[in-house]
Amino acid sequence: SNTSQRANGQPAALNTPGDAQTSMNGAVQTVTENDFIRGNPNAPLMFVTYMSYDCPSCKSYYFTMQRTIIEQGLDGLVGWTFRPLPPKGDTEIAHSAYCAEELSTQDGFWDYSDIVFDSRDTARPVNRNNLVQYASSTGISTEAFTECQSSERHKNKITELAAEARASVDETPPYTVLMY
Repeated sequence: SNTSQRANGQPAALNTPGDAQTSMNGAVQTVTENDFIRGNPNAPLMFVTYMSYDCPSCKSYYFTMQRTIIEQGLDGLVGWTFRPLPPKGDTEIAHSAYCAEELSTQDGFWDYSDIVFDSRDTARPVNRNNLVQYASSTGISTEAFTECQSSERHKNKITELAAEARASVDETPPYTVLMY
């Protein structure tokens, strides 16, 4: 996808939040090189979103932000950070997104997220039986993806992210707007 970037490996350093910050949920979350960023990673306006793949309104929000980033382009005024927030007690779907990123050649997290959100009915949760198929459709080896899923090697990262999010948000899709 030509509208996706991950901050990690970018030549320009990410901005750090200054005094001009607006938070929609009361807590400003700093964007780091480990975040998944679509659009301009150094944009003056950065949306930080915690979303569950199962959240009905998250699907609509996801595609609204995707259109915004496409309209703005890679050098636009807007960047978007998506932090997968698993439903309480269920890390499988969030873990699958991290596996997709790990195993893909480029933009795996975003390609996988596009397919997951596009494939699910808004009123229903993601069908967990289709996760391997979704990964395969992005070109990821089904064997490697299945091994990554069963290893749960990203579970600690997801658990920490969920704890961070739940300290300041009650439901999805909460977002924070950082202005630089």
